Amino acid sequence: MNSYTAHSVRTEIHCHILPGVDDGARDFDDSIEMAALAAADGTRTLVATSHVRPDFVTDVSILPSLAAELRAERGRR
Repeated sequence: MNSYTAHSVRTEIHCHILPGVDDGARDFDDSIEMAALAAADGTRTLVATSHVRPDFVTDVSILPSLAAELRAERGRR
C-alpha cells in the first residue's frame, strides 16, 4: 500500500539557499524565508546546491561553514 499523500515529508535536492553565493538567496533573511516557505509546504530537508561554474565564481571552501551558519541562524529565529 502506498502511503504517499500531498502532505508527505519531502526532501528538496536542488536549492540555492546559501546566502550571497549565486543567484539564490541574497542574504540570511532570504535564506530563512526560503526555509520557512519550504517547511510550510512539507519539506523537511533542503540540499544546498550552489552553482560552481565559470559565470558564478564560488569559493567552495566556504560552503560548509556557510551552511553551518545558516543552520545556526535558523535555530535562533
